[in-house]
Amino acid sequence: MPADYVSGLAEETFRQMVTSKAPLLESILTSSLETRPPDAPSLAAALQRRPDIQAQLASITGCTPSLWVLEHELHQVEARRAKVGVAQLPAESTAHPYKRAATLGLMGLCFSGGGIRSATFNLGILQGLAELKLLRCFDYLSTVSGGGYIHQWFAAWSKRQGFEEVEKLLIPLPEEDSPGTHPEALRWLRRYSNYLTPQTGVLSADTWVVIATWLRNALLNQITLISVLFFLVRLPHRLTFP
Repeated sequence: MPADYVSGLAEETFRQMVTSKAPLLESILTSSLETRPPDAPSLAAALQRRPDIQAQLASITGCTPSLWVLEHELHQVEARRAKVGVAQLPAESTAHPYKRAATLGLMGLCFSGGGIRSATFNLGILQGLAELKLLRCFDYLSTVSGGGYIHQWFAAWSKRQGFEEVEKLLIPLPEEDSPGTHPEALRWLRRYSNYLTPQTGVLSADTWVVIATWLRNALLNQITLISVLFFLVRLPHRLTFP
């Protein structure tokens, strides 16, 4: 499987030169490029500087960037599942990526935003899933805002120590399979959870920046609201008197 999308698109283009799409593909290559590439590597080199031709070939061959990404993701998913011991339905490696994805039954976990409250709540979800041995069953993790904070912490920890070890350490106290103490990564997260105002205290600059930001936003909202109300109050007078 090609390591980059453009190479994959070039190979798919030449692969479909023996199908009914050959005349249309041939027309694009001969009319859009100075010289027709004789093989896939030459076409890939030419396509690097022509995203417009990439789009035309992708629409005809069906080899879109999203399809290429999914194909690579499926290889990673299958390798990860095999490594952590997740049972999976057999899927033909030569089948279309969309069909393989449907056969594999991909699962995703989504964390919403909400600042440190969201991050704390989502940490509890990770710990609960780890305790039930279900965390390994999810193939994707999609997050925003506060959920992204806990996401990147979890991803960095898993990258350094390995998913299997992190899953064991995530089991909360005082459960039987818990590590017996809070792991350092969890203590670090709690120690630096106050990321909006790292330096606490009445006289700290971080505290006064937060206060000033809140006052500014509240004042702007009030100005907007009062302006709309004032307009609505004056509107009948403007319509009544010439």
